[in-house]
Amino acid sequence: KALEYIEKAFDVGFSKFSPLNKVLIDLKFTVLVKQKKYLEAQRIIEKSKYVLSENDFREIQLSNLSILKQKISLQKRLEKTNLKLVK
Repeated sequence: KALEYIEKAFDVGFSKFSPLNKVLIDLKFTVLVKQKKYLEAQRIIEKSKYVLSENDFREIQLSNLSILKQKISLQKRLEKTNLKLVK
C-alpha cells in the first residue's frame, strides 16, 4: 500500500525539480529497500537525476547508494552462508 500512496502523491504533486520530489523519491527508495527490491530501488535513484536539482540528486545518491550497497552485500553474504536475517 505504501508504494501505491507514494505513486499517488507523485501524480498529484509532481513537477520537475520540485522539493517534494526529493522526499517522495527518498521515501519510495526506503520502502523498496524494506521490501528487498534492491534493483527497483537502484533504478529509482538513477531516474531521480531527471527530476531533481543537481544538489538534491547528489545528496540522494550519496546517502542511498551507500545503504543499497550495504544491503546487497549483506544479502550476498547471507546467501553464501545459507543463514537468514532475523529482524
